[in-house]
This record gives sequence, structure tokens and C-alpha cells, in this order.
Amino acid sequence: MTLPCPTCGKKCDVPTIRKLAELQIATAAQAEKKRSSQPIWLGLVAAFSLIVGLSALIYCASLGWERYRFTSELSKAGVNIQHSEKEYLDEMRGFASQSQPADTWDYWNLMAEEGIQTPTTPEFFRIQRFLEYKLPWIYGSLTVALSGLGLFGVLALVLQRSRR
Repeated sequence: MTLPCPTCGKKCDVPTIRKLAELQIATAAQAEKKRSSQPIWLGLVAAFSLIVGLSALIYCASLGWERYRFTSELSKAGVNIQHSEKEYLDEMRGFASQSQPADTWDYWNLMAEEGIQTPTTPEFFRIQRFLEYKLPWIYGSLTVALSGLGLFGVLALVLQRSRR
């Protein structure tokens, strides 16, 4: 006999009372075995993918925040972020080549007193190089995070459907 489900409207086969009397009564062990038929490794993989996905997402967010904070601090300080290190050094060389002889003499006296100093790269160029080095890490951790969370979502759906 088929009856419609009162909640979803789907038709279900329901045995008659006579057929129910003929069925065997399931023991508690059989019922427990049916409930725990889901493989435990599926739950472990889902938990591991959730942990990996969240930790990769946190790492990606921290790198992105560091990069955002650096660029916003530079723009607030008035530093031209589009200025490359090579352009900066070329500008310094141009400034030195166009300086007056008196300025050059003062610089020469300073070098004689303090010694020849190696030109240092400004701090923001070194930080920018570091952040550019970390850019593939941001993309990689974002990929791992999305893959891990996507796998967790798929496994959660599989586990949910296997319980029904």
C-alpha cells in the first residue's frame, strides 16, 4: 500500500498490518549496527579538512592584513607606492649628478670624516620585497583553505545523506 507523506507529499510504500506481523523484530545490536554503518574515516577526513581549511584561511587572512596595513601606512605617510626601488636609486643618482660643486665638496668632507657609507635601501622597499615574496603564499594558502573547506562541505553533505 502506498501513502503520501504528510510533510513532503512523497509517496511511500507502507506494509499492511498483516505484513508487519510477519516481519522479524530487530534486536538492539542490529539497530546499533545499522546506525553506525558510516565509516569512521569519513568523519576523520571531514574534521581534518575543516582544521586544515580554517588554519590556511587564518594564515591567508593574516598575510593579507599585513600587506593591507603596510600599504595603508605608506599611503598615509605620503610615500609613492608605485615608485620602484630602481626608480628611487636612479632619482638619487640624478640628484647627485646635478648637485652644485659646493654640495659635492660638503659631501666629500662628510665622507672623509665618517668614512664611505654603503647606500642603504629604505625600509619600505625591503618590506615591499618581503610582501611580494609572500604573495604566492597568500594565493597558495587561499587555495588550500578553499579546497579544505570545500572538501569539508562535500563530506558533511555525504555524512548527512548517509544518516537518512
